[in-house]
Amino acid sequence: MTSELETLRAAVIISSTRRDSWSRNWQRHQEFVTHVAARVPTLVVGLGTTRNKTPLEILRRLFAPKMPQSGTEPGVDRAKGIRFIAMPGVPIRDIQPFRGLNAALLKRRITKWLREQGCSPEQALLWVGVPTDYALDMVREFRGVFSVYDVAQVYSQSEHMPATVAATEAQLVRQVNLTLCDSVVVSGALGAVAADAPIVPQGVDVDLFRDSARVQRRRVVGYVGSENQAFDTKLMREVVGALPSVQFELAGEFSRVWESANVRVLGPIAHRDLPAILGSWSVGIVPYKENAFTAGVLPTKVLEYIAAGLPVVSTGLAALQAMCWTKVMFAQDAATFIRHIADAVEADGFEDPDWAWLESQSWDARFADVERELMLRGVCLSIQ
Repeated sequence: MTSELETLRAAVIISSTRRDSWSRNWQRHQEFVTHVAARVPTLVVGLGTTRNKTPLEILRRLFAPKMPQSGTEPGVDRAKGIRFIAMPGVPIRDIQPFRGLNAALLKRRITKWLREQGCSPEQALLWVGVPTDYALDMVREFRGVFSVYDVAQVYSQSEHMPATVAATEAQLVRQVNLTLCDSVVVSGALGAVAADAPIVPQGVDVDLFRDSARVQRRRVVGYVGSENQAFDTKLMREVVGALPSVQFELAGEFSRVWESANVRVLGPIAHRDLPAILGSWSVGIVPYKENAFTAGVLPTKVLEYIAAGLPVVSTGLAALQAMCWTKVMFAQDAATFIRHIADAVEADGFEDPDWAWLESQSWDARFADVERELMLRGVCLSIQ
């Protein structure tokens, strides 16, 4: 470790998250940004994910009606001390010369904010949470700033990312000072450029679960998530049909067409309400597809299920299997998935969570690992 550490006095987060979607953002990003903001003034720049648009898409964007902005403060309890700004500039963001113009405008806006904090760019942390062209532009524009890229999925296999993301991400990894990966699968997908990247897995809010009361209902199986690209609709329908005497609850953004005699859609739930919902289930499930994208998915919900005292049934996600977490049963096909659920429901054996082990998996422990990696590279975050 370097004997004399350089103190970073502000942080700029390059994110896909805008202020109005903060409370719906993925947990890892929220937790790390919140931990950073507890130490230094923090600016979150909401870029969104960008790709080159067709002429028709450009016209639609230019003439699309503007949505009214909410006057509420979403996620205020998790966004304390964080300043949010949207990507400035002209509406056509992805084509030169507009991209260069927007990058220059964004750099000027960030520099002005840093100056307001009494901080030079060289005293700031630049944290990248999404591998877009603009994120890469900011790393290049602020070349003397200590930069971190936190990656928790195989973006090159995501259906929501442009075909150029692999090349963009490779350049990003080469140019930042520190790349963090949430699993060996993600690190491996990045290749040789991330060979030395520290592994900092997903975590869990231990205090949230430890302080909650559990009121279990028998024969209730639950899933927290949404109908995203990882969710295996075919598998879920097969499971529901094979276990008609079991009640299934879907917590998250799900169509009401899932509602049936043994399926209940709960809709989106606040993070603070997770212990009450999960604590009423018998089993937590992860019905994900198995493909090149989901191989790198390490679901945060698994540790949350475990913290709620639930056995977990999951498909064979490579990143999850590599963690060797207890209480997780893996299934390579629908029949095994169904059998594991049926066995767990019949066993109905709740055990108190291993809180000492969960503390080692907490978000506080994860961020302590991040700070350790920063110090190994000669920098630290000041405490406000």
